[in-house]
Amino acid sequence: MEQNKRIVHFKINGDSYALHLDAVERVVHAVYVTPIPRAPEIVTGIINIEGTVIPVIDVRKCFRLPLVKLHPDHRFIIANSAKRKVALMVDSVGEVMECEPGDIENEKTVLPEMPFVKGIVVLENGLILINDIDKFLSLEDEKILEDALNNRQ
Repeated sequence: MEQNKRIVHFKINGDSYALHLDAVERVVHAVYVTPIPRAPEIVTGIINIEGTVIPVIDVRKCFRLPLVKLHPDHRFIIANSAKRKVALMVDSVGEVMECEPGDIENEKTVLPEMPFVKGIVVLENGLILINDIDKFLSLEDEKILEDALNNRQ
């Protein structure tokens, strides 16, 4: 029997998204992002969290949403992809939600062309798109980011 899934709910541009809780390390207030040359377009720069340099992904760029200036009220979701730790720049972070297996729709039947989406939760008042943290950076983006991080001064 499949067990319940826990997701971390967040908002960008008024829309609801989520990550599986097991990918999320923590949530922090937005801080200054240091730009790095030659990074992939969706990487706005890097931050230092307790001595660890973490690339910041602007999720708005992934979803082709209007860009906004970073604000202290924004949040960074520190998450672990298969390759590295990343910070996702989001507007706000809500609650951890528990979803029963039947609550999550298969993304392939609803949104087959959306590589970032891992599932969809249907609520009475809308939808939550569950994102796949491993799909934000392509293999080429990963290589470009690795080179940019290794060559920063």
